[in-house]
Amino acid sequence: MTLRLRFTTDLEAKARRTSERAAAAIFLQLNNRFQAALASAVFEWPNQTTRSNGQVVGSPRNAVDTGLLRQSNTAPEINGLRVRYTWRTPYATAVHEGAQLVNGTILPPRPWTSAVLGSERIDGIEPIDRAALKDVWLKAFRQS
Repeated sequence: MTLRLRFTTDLEAKARRTSERAAAAIFLQLNNRFQAALASAVFEWPNQTTRSNGQVVGSPRNAVDTGLLRQSNTAPEINGLRVRYTWRTPYATAVHEGAQLVNGTILPPRPWTSAVLGSERIDGIEPIDRAALKDVWLKAFRQS
């Protein structure tokens, strides 16, 4: 006896839609983790500074002063299995990557997204559990 399995485009389309739903859930979880990491008091800083609200902070500290950076995070732009995260302040990159000001002051990097993704190690920020993300993915397929 010969048995031949044939996958239809309907099955492919269903698998794609399910994958996109699972990816969207994961992307939203990551965004929440990014925002929480930004507000975590774990970033080393070379000296004490006075924030705009008058609070004097040293090290470790969070990356939130006025709150504008955190508030500038837009909803993730999800396109199928791809996502783009954006913080729309002009200084977001300088905070994440570090910078040197015109007067020579060096601002250390505070790579909150890299710490969540596990490509940078910062004590106090737990990298995303990739096994848990796989479980989210599998759950989406089981429910479809």
